Amino acid sequence: MAVETRNYLCAALQNVEGAQRILNGIKFPYCAPDEMQTLRKAVEYIFCDMNTPPRHAHAFDCYSALYKRCHALVQWVKYVIDDTIKKDHNKVEAEFKAIQRQLREERMKLIHDKIHQVTGEQVDMKADDQPKNAAGEDDHQEEIKHEHSIVQPDVISAADMPGDKKEMPDVPPPPQPVAAPPPPQEQLAPPPSMEDLIGDVKEIQKRHEKDMEELRKTQENSRARADASLEAQLRERRSRQARLRVHEEQMQQMESVQ
Repeated sequence: MAVETRNYLCAALQNVEGAQRILNGIKFPYCAPDEMQTLRKAVEYIFCDMNTPPRHAHAFDCYSALYKRCHALVQWVKYVIDDTIKKDHNKVEAEFKAIQRQLREERMKLIHDKIHQVTGEQVDMKADDQPKNAAGEDDHQEEIKHEHSIVQPDVISAADMPGDKKEMPDVPPPPQPVAAPPPPQEQLAPPPSMEDLIGDVKEIQKRHEKDMEELRKTQENSRARADASLEAQLRERRSRQARLRVHEEQMQQMESVQ
């Protein structure tokens, strides 16, 4: 049981610390690094704590306190996702789909007009209400899940343990913890600001404008190089044609003299 408990605690540690690394711009109001260090120490001494009643009780108090903190962290994350991120995401997604639908309809209209202009035939073309891009979104979600998968504990049965089975000291079992009810929303830590979630909007906008300006300059330079190359090829072609004409005139003059 101690080995299985240790494995679950190690997996929990990795998951909390992994979430903190992914969300490095957001400070967790619960399960701070010093609390995770306390839990790491408790995991290191788990086999010592199970041998004496005082250490056993102390470890139980530590685990119970951290359990409540982790439970509050889960509720806080759900609150931030449902009450802040999802609202903004749904709003932006609705606006994006409306613009995407308008763009698709305009593109289909231009294709229809071009076909009618070239062939003279009327083609019935209708844009779908919802463009089929779910596959790409699913692939992106699968990629995110693959990169940030949840760590699962290693399950080890008693038969897998090496050595002879020894009798454990008679340690009274601790009281069974009761599942803590979710804390009320008003008791949770305040959610992070939008600047904490997405960064400084003005700075992001400036960086975007700078990137777009660099892209525009790159495109202009590429276009200028292409135009210069085309102009050089045209000059070479005109020069070659002029030389051919001079050569033909000289040949005609020599033939007339003969």
